[in-house]
Amino acid sequence: MSAHPKSNEKIQLAFLMMVLTGLTAIFFVTPSLRPVSFLTVLNVLFLRPVVHYLIRRKVPKLVAILSIYIVLALLFFFGINKLVHALAEQWNGLVASLPSLGDAAIQKLNQLEDKIRDWTGLEVNLGIHDSLVRFASDLKDWAINHIPSLLGSLASAAL
Repeated sequence: MSAHPKSNEKIQLAFLMMVLTGLTAIFFVTPSLRPVSFLTVLNVLFLRPVVHYLIRRKVPKLVAILSIYIVLALLFFFGINKLVHALAEQWNGLVASLPSLGDAAIQKLNQLEDKIRDWTGLEVNLGIHDSLVRFASDLKDWAINHIPSLLGSLASAAL
């Protein structure tokens, strides 16, 4: 004997409310589990319809689930790969433009010193040029030596 359709909807609604109450309790009591729980809920909400679709097409449930995760892993891998290549290209462009950017900054600072000199009539040497050149040189050396390894570490940690 089957249950009345209205009572079945009430049971589903009660189950949904229990799940939402449980998730709220988990999120409230254990903040460290929030990202994991949230990702699990998203995983179930988005992957369940695809699995059911594949099962209706006579694909075994285990094969359906594994194929979805394989597709997601491949998309993730190629997405990270593309991201790393894009970051490397951006980095190379930045490193190539650093000398011209430094020269432009120094030229602007020299113009500023000239304007101050013209405005006040005093011989002004702010000393910005020398300290900026040293700072830019140190920053460039550090960036060239450390940023690629940091990007590589981020990419390997993501995989």
